[in-house]
Amino acid sequence: MDLFERAKTLADQATARAKEGMEEAKLMLDLRRAYDELGKLAFELVESAELDDPRLQPVVERIRGLEADLKKRRQGSESAGTTDEPSPPSG
Repeated sequence: MDLFERAKTLADQATARAKEGMEEAKLMLDLRRAYDELGKLAFELVESAELDDPRLQPVVERIRGLEADLKKRRQGSESAGTTDEPSPPSG
């Protein structure tokens, strides 16, 4: 096998490994999104009292605390006149 053929073979192998890595990364992202969706649904079910499990309470309380902190931060930004969100169009 000459040098050119060897280089081409190595490049083809590297391309195949990169493609496999990208496919795996996409699957991992899809899995993370599915877990996120499941978590949001579980939170909504706990909030509506359709789901009650004591193991969920620490996470639910953490989410509530984070949401409260975010609300305070946004209210503080609005009162200072600096928001990260664009102003609504006038008129």
